[in-house]
Amino acid sequence: MPRVSRPRRFLIVAVAALASAAFAPVAADAAVPLAPPLTIDRSVDPSFDEPSATALAAGVADNGDALAAWRGSGSLTGAVKLALWRAGAPRPEIVDGGLGSDPDAAMTSAGHALAAWTGSDGRLRVAYRQPGAGFAAATAIDAPAPVTFATSRWGTPAVALRPDGSGLVAVPTCLSFGGSKDLVLRVFDVTAGGAVVTDDDRQPQSGWSLMADCPAQIGVARAAVGTGGRAAATLCLGGVSVCFLAIRDGVTAPWTDDGVDGTEYGSGSTAAVPLVAANGRVIASWRAANTVSMSVGSDADAMSLPATVAGGVNAAPELVPLGADALALTQVRLGDGSAQMIERPLFSTGALGDIASIAGPSYQASPPYSDPHGATWSDGNGLIALAGQPRGAAPALTLLQRSLGGTVTPVDVGPQTRAVTLPRVAVAGTPAQPLGLVATREAPAGGGTAAIVLRRIDGVAPRIALQVPSAVTAGTAARLVADVADVSGPVAVDWSFGDGASAQGAVVDHVFAAPGTRTVVVTATDALGNVGSATATVQVAPAGGSGPGPGSGPGPGAGADRVKPELRRVRLTATRLRAGRANTALAAARRRRRVSTPSGTTLRFDLSEAATVRVAVVRVRSGRKQRGRCRAGARRGRRCTIRTTAKTFTRRLAAGAAAIPFSARFGGRALPVGGYELQLAATDAAGNRGAVRTVSFTLVR
Repeated sequence: MPRVSRPRRFLIVAVAALASAAFAPVAADAAVPLAPPLTIDRSVDPSFDEPSATALAAGVADNGDALAAWRGSGSLTGAVKLALWRAGAPRPEIVDGGLGSDPDAAMTSAGHALAAWTGSDGRLRVAYRQPGAGFAAATAIDAPAPVTFATSRWGTPAVALRPDGSGLVAVPTCLSFGGSKDLVLRVFDVTAGGAVVTDDDRQPQSGWSLMADCPAQIGVARAAVGTGGRAAATLCLGGVSVCFLAIRDGVTAPWTDDGVDGTEYGSGSTAAVPLVAANGRVIASWRAANTVSMSVGSDADAMSLPATVAGGVNAAPELVPLGADALALTQVRLGDGSAQMIERPLFSTGALGDIASIAGPSYQASPPYSDPHGATWSDGNGLIALAGQPRGAAPALTLLQRSLGGTVTPVDVGPQTRAVTLPRVAVAGTPAQPLGLVATREAPAGGGTAAIVLRRIDGVAPRIALQVPSAVTAGTAARLVADVADVSGPVAVDWSFGDGASAQGAVVDHVFAAPGTRTVVVTATDALGNVGSATATVQVAPAGGSGPGPGSGPGPGAGADRVKPELRRVRLTATRLRAGRANTALAAARRRRRVSTPSGTTLRFDLSEAATVRVAVVRVRSGRKQRGRCRAGARRGRRCTIRTTAKTFTRRLAAGAAAIPFSARFGGRALPVGGYELQLAATDAAGNRGAVRTVSFTLVR
């Protein structure tokens, strides 16, 4: 029998009977919408290695950044992959971690991310990501063994992060020295900057002298952290079905092995999960044979006796934070062959953290469910993902929304054509504006290469940062910018300027015609219907007055209009035309039917503010340079262009779209055939003259 530590004291508790009746869903809070899924396969990463059926980790940040980590199964040992999906980006950034073991990964709400795995060379690897950046290169850990002259072989690691970005990596290790091999749990601290602390004074280990030889599968660890540096880690041995628990009270405090004792109640354990609740209590859950048990700790080295939650369990337990408590998720097989997902609240109270277990809500349906995984927001609302498999059909994703009252309601995930395994859930944002992620391993129902599928859960409205001038002058153009960020995208942006006008787009130019105070309102609507808004106040001063104006300073002339009018999108409806019958000063003739070359044309453009537009009709002819002059009809000399102003006319126009009919006829006489330019310049009431805009046309008979 392995030599293990004993808990110092126990507390026997009673457990309420589990309600066996099926839960009938009732009205819950409206489900948050699901963004279209992103599939990570060879179309995204040509070197994609089909994910194994044992490894998948996921995380999400408040800004919508998402993380997935897995190990491929297409080669002998499989390639480790990390996918970082930035909010609004159509494709993820793929990091290839090389061949290795199943990875574990975590992400904070701020966007820190940590991943760890064991490489094919037997060295532990750790990769870290700062918010807004990509993953830094993975660090290979060559930490000294805790025993002199010993060598280390690493197992499957576990990671955990605190909100500030610091955390830990726990990894089972086989130590070889002097012909003896012992199994220990090693824990490394990770700073908020991603540095892995390997100094023995900062990196204490919790270990056991367990066996004369380490198994081929060294073991699997799980880790959890809480406030004040409190942490917990579990180690389930490979080959002997025993799990152990280690607890640390502070960042620099020693680790204490405790709790899950093989001779008392850990024998036969195949999975153990630690959790540090908001009140600092350590809660552990594990599966031994067909029973899931839980225990709550009160200090560094005391755990209550286990409380059995249910029998007939055929899925590993999961613990979900629920404020100062924990929510236990597992699957129970019923007598008729179907399955029931159980969630059981545990309230950690009493001097030693007594378990006051009550019959929690459950979700029962005909498909046998497996792999339950969940996450909750701070108020207890949350999501639970299950892989359900109806008889004779492929496993499909079932997503449940957990309401504040403890009820669970199915969420529609849309049509599925893939067999689903390993559902994983992560949440971020706030209960009022929930954000989340569902990651699954999915394969075509008819067989074929599996893929990683990420579905974002978006209940967050677009965020808007306005760039609006606080003061403008009436009749002048003002540029307004809405910098919009959203998880799902694309986003439609609508403007209301407070003067009856409106516009669309992230960048707009608007002319306030009259002085006064205007309230500008911007609304942004994303692809899932989430709507955000922002407002700004603009003071509009009279044109030519002494009120405030953009860029003006104190003293005489402050607020004077210095903004030049702009002509945009200058164009002609026809650039090859015949002269119309009416004078340009009146109107252009309408286009005759069945005539390929139109009579007259229309000059169109957008004007940024009210202004007088002068149009010069310039004849353009080819010539040759002779004696320093460009002469038409000359046969020798360098080619040149002769421009002669034939006519000019003006129009006083308001801001916005304008159309001027042009017949190429003045005073009853048509212009000669040939090539021409229309040169436009706008001058506003303050005398500001804008840049000249030119458009060309050809006049024919």
